[in-house]
Amino acid sequence: MTDFRNTMAAALGIAGLALVGATAAQAVENGTLQYPAGSSGFTSAALPPMPGFYFLSQTSFSSADRLNDAHGDKLPIPFKLGAAAQTLRGLYVSNQQVLGGQVWGQVVLPLVNLDLTTPAGKGSDFSLADVTGTVGLVWHLSRSSTVAAGLDVVFPTGSYSASRIANVGQNHGSLQPTVAYHYTAPSGWEFAASLRAIFNDRNDATDYKSGDVIVADYAVGYKVGDFCYGVSGYYLKQISDDTGPTAPPGGNRAEGFGIGPSISYVPNPATMITLSLQNDLVARNLPQGTTLQLAATLHF
Repeated sequence: MTDFRNTMAAALGIAGLALVGATAAQAVENGTLQYPAGSSGFTSAALPPMPGFYFLSQTSFSSADRLNDAHGDKLPIPFKLGAAAQTLRGLYVSNQQVLGGQVWGQVVLPLVNLDLTTPAGKGSDFSLADVTGTVGLVWHLSRSSTVAAGLDVVFPTGSYSASRIANVGQNHGSLQPTVAYHYTAPSGWEFAASLRAIFNDRNDATDYKSGDVIVADYAVGYKVGDFCYGVSGYYLKQISDDTGPTAPPGGNRAEGFGIGPSISYVPNPATMITLSLQNDLVARNLPQGTTLQLAATLHF
């Protein structure tokens, strides 16, 4: 049987978690994301080969006290973000095969508490954010190598009002095709990565359309017993302009890079726990801050 990290983590890296990344700059719709970059870590492409139902829980805390311009410099405006999210995920892996890969699907339910300070004032929101549904395929190439692909469909179910400062919902949908890879070497080294495209729909309340974005998550580490120690992070690049009556000149394109320590713990074949802390080292047309994430996977 393949290593548990390659089989039981249930692909956090190829499904939209819709945590707090979507709310980071909601007041100006600046680089709005319905996927929190860097959330996958060592669990990219880690779908189990055994058919059945799986439950995943992820808790995330994000904070930022600066909003950067297109050069990555801090804007001289009041800005503060504090967000906590609890995301519950139900995953099903079938024994049906298409193109040699197992069919899988999931539903992602994120509950978010957001506090936001902007030049327009202060606001808070606490409710269910935008819900994600996923369908995909996974190929277990060997005992140490897995490839997965999926399509996330994000629905505008989250709380939203154009008159509020803070919104956990974005009032638009998105399509997010993703491919991911996971490899564990016999020497103990472990590598995981995912590549995601985010195609945003238009916010009908503001007639604003955030540009499309490419997000790459990564993790590299070394296994010692039940633990894997390493680093994880992300790189994101907006590839098309924001459009709409309030879109800034220049397209308001976002770019970011984050990295930080990560550890995973697998005490038995039914449990996996991961903890990561990521710092935004590069943030252009984005908030810059820190995110702490704790994730657990269980089979039932």
